[in-house]
Amino acid sequence: MKIAFLSSEESVMDLLDDLKKSIEGKIADAEIELFKERKSIDLVKKISSMGSYDLVAVIVHYKNESPSLKVLLEKISVLEIEGVRLLNMIEHVDPASEPDEIRDEELKKAESILVKEITK
Repeated sequence: MKIAFLSSEESVMDLLDDLKKSIEGKIADAEIELFKERKSIDLVKKISSMGSYDLVAVIVHYKNESPSLKVLLEKISVLEIEGVRLLNMIEHVDPASEPDEIRDEELKKAESILVKEITK
């Protein structure tokens, strides 16, 4: 299964490398590629070009909603790519929390969601 993990530099935590290692260790036929864009809004264009993937997971954690993120949230709900499952994993993080403190919890949650989605 060909999978793309997408995120942006605006995300308050970067889980892509750890998620890739974890999922590849659990699912033998997972071929995962990582993509990181500068701004969240750039993910909309990137998602539109992902027609060769079976699953595209957009993984962004944010504390405050930027204009760029707002556009992504609006667009991702209506984006469709024929033959591609699009998984919206855009999560709001408590502004009072420190990313390092909640990283493990968010990583486990993302792993669980991805494994369920991939093995459907």
